[in-house]
Amino acid sequence: MRNLIDITDLTIQEIDELIATACDIIANPDKYCDACRRKKLATLFLNPLPEPA
Repeated sequence: MRNLIDITDLTIQEIDELIATACDIIANPDKYCDACRRKKLATLFLNPLPEPA
C-alpha cells in the first residue's frame, strides 16, 4: 500500500491513469457504485502555523 502525501510523489503516468479513471467514473457511475463498499478512507489536512512576527 502506498500513501499519497504530495502530488509530486506520483509519476506522470500515474497522474494520467488517475485522470483516466476519474473520467471513466464520471462517464460510467453505475460501474463504480459499489467500488468503495466496506472500505475506509481518511483524509487529513494541516494548515501550517503562521511565522512569528
